[in-house]
Amino acid sequence: MKRVLFFAVIGLLLAVSCPAQEETASQILARMTVDEKIGQVIMYGYTETEFSKQAEQAIEKFKPGGFVLFGGRSVTSRAQSVRLTSALQKKARSVGAKIPLLLSIDEEAGVGNHINEINGGVDTPGNLGLGASGAPADVYTTYRVMADDLEAFGLNMSLSPVLDILLNKASAYKSVRSFGTDPTRNAIYAAEAVRGFRNGGIIAAPKHFPGSGETPLDPTQGHA
Repeated sequence: MKRVLFFAVIGLLLAVSCPAQEETASQILARMTVDEKIGQVIMYGYTETEFSKQAEQAIEKFKPGGFVLFGGRSVTSRAQSVRLTSALQKKARSVGAKIPLLLSIDEEAGVGNHINEINGGVDTPGNLGLGASGAPADVYTTYRVMADDLEAFGLNMSLSPVLDILLNKASAYKSVRSFGTDPTRNAIYAAEAVRGFRNGGIIAAPKHFPGSGETPLDPTQGHA
């Protein structure tokens, strides 16, 4: 009897110390329906400060991949953001979502930060200043700090860093959001930014597109 009890205890300890292996991305994908896979490529822009009926209906009907939030509109404080993002994730789980929502925001450093001192975050140097410092380590540290901010606000993804090459120095739209005019140096700084986010548990989505660094106007506001 003692031997049986001994092995039972050993088995329990092994079970506790060796949790079940997490599913791989391929395994999760294989269990998803075509509609669920389509939903994963949809990210809604979200401008409400609280969980809305529209968000509830969108999650129930489409099971989207996530939502893009905006500082000053859908994010006004840390407590409010945590309340909103928690409600979104809770609803996604309730409808059987296979993976958590991607909850993103533009956190580009400096004036490109949607989370900043105004809504309870940390103000940081901008990319142009970081690029001028000539110190990739400063870029890493800045984006690592930003990652902590994002996590504290309930977010898990940033639509950044900006990889655009500053070709048009007169562009008010890009002048301080870019790391600078040198493609090689920009690539090094961007890699450090991504590493800072990743080590802080945040998914980075570098942007924008070839030629964007030459546009004089903001293409989100019209033809540029």
